[in-house]
Amino acid sequence: MNQTQKTIIITIVLALLLVGAVVGALWGYRKLAGQVDSQGQAPAIKNKGNYKDFTMIDKDGNERKLSEFVGKPVVINFWASWCGPCGAELPHFDKLAKEYQGKVNFLMVNLTGEDMDSIKRFVDNNGYTFPLYFDKQNSGARAYLVSSIPVTVFITADGVVGAQRIGAMSESVLKSYINQLLKKEG
Repeated sequence: MNQTQKTIIITIVLALLLVGAVVGALWGYRKLAGQVDSQGQAPAIKNKGNYKDFTMIDKDGNERKLSEFVGKPVVINFWASWCGPCGAELPHFDKLAKEYQGKVNFLMVNLTGEDMDSIKRFVDNNGYTFPLYFDKQNSGARAYLVSSIPVTVFITADGVVGAQRIGAMSESVLKSYINQLLKKEG
């Protein structure tokens, strides 16, 4: 095989790899885009199985279990202070945690091994008042197979995982998921 033939074969292989990457990226985009309809609404919550209990630490250093919060709908958000998409959606969680107080339990679970005091300062400095928890042992991350953040888990009042959303959400999409939880309750 001469040099020209080798060049042609390498060019064809690289072109096929590039086409494969583009097709894969488009497929992934369409799959993720399907998580929200054209009006920015979350898809209807479907039952995905029973919740998985885990232990977390509250801002005062006390151990708490997810099972303590079931009985009302639960929204768990796994996040970190250094995560850009997390930071973009934290104001929405803070606003809606206030709006749905008493109706929905919000658990804002910091996943990283960051110092608890620095995370509390981050929350205070940004004026957030949402319920803050820490997954110091990564038991929540393991229970819900969290491999990237942010991840939000929506659990019905009777303890059924209704949806698990990967990635940041707008306020309207988050509210749509919460309203789906409340419809399941009533």
